[in-house]
Amino acid sequence: MTFRDEILARERPPLLSHYTTRDGLFGIVSSRCLWATSIKYLNDASEFAYAQHLCRKRLEIHDENPSLSPASRHMGRELLRALDHIGTLDLYVASFSAEEDLLSQWRSYCPNADGYSIGFMPDQLSRIASSHPFQLLPCVYEPLEQWALIDETVARFLDAPPVGESAIDTAVANFMIEFITLAPMLKDRAFSEEREWRLASAPLSMPQPNIDYRPAPKLIIPFYRLPLAAPDHPLEFASVIIGPTPHSTLSLNSLNAYLASKSVTCRSATVSTIPYRSW
Repeated sequence: MTFRDEILARERPPLLSHYTTRDGLFGIVSSRCLWATSIKYLNDASEFAYAQHLCRKRLEIHDENPSLSPASRHMGRELLRALDHIGTLDLYVASFSAEEDLLSQWRSYCPNADGYSIGFMPDQLSRIASSHPFQLLPCVYEPLEQWALIDETVARFLDAPPVGESAIDTAVANFMIEFITLAPMLKDRAFSEEREWRLASAPLSMPQPNIDYRPAPKLIIPFYRLPLAAPDHPLEFASVIIGPTPHSTLSLNSLNAYLASKSVTCRSATVSTIPYRSW
């Protein structure tokens, strides 16, 4: 078993929550889909650069080894060059937190008393992922574990480097695919309280039938539609928590009425207990 397999086999939290605005909640209910955004357009897209930085540093250390074989040194340099072109590949990500009522999440994603934390069972998200080119992945925050994942990925291409232009090109293409599926798992330790999990796609090429576009203030943003339920099945949330609001009772009553009007099953609807004022 690889170290990555060990990470993926760790116990999952009982609930994974997606923080969103009121518009986001209405969009999820009306479309019956989660929208996985292209990683290039995320607010925290720099996290992909974080993974690139770690991998680049590992390959640069490798290149400084004076006892390398010519084939291993050449392969390492080819992988370094490939990192510069990783941005040409595209993948899509939807984010969740193992913390269903977290102050930093309300502040980041749900300002002005306009937030909802929608809870899903991890098995439900895994079933959704299995019907599409997606995986449910935990974010890894500990530097030692991050380095182990990077080392494991890089070693597969450097320890027994291929010989010949065609074989090297194939290895580089495989490395790019492996790295781009690893990168969404790596996140700076400063964000560890979020305990984030992600539905992340494999690299996708256009066109894709589930890829659509939405307007943003300065951009048109591509996203991947992940259906939450079959057309003949009701939409189901494990929970919904309304973010800090001055109108707790009114907000909860209207939320329950809205979900019932749309035939959405919700096991628990409550209001955040965080003493935070954003209004």
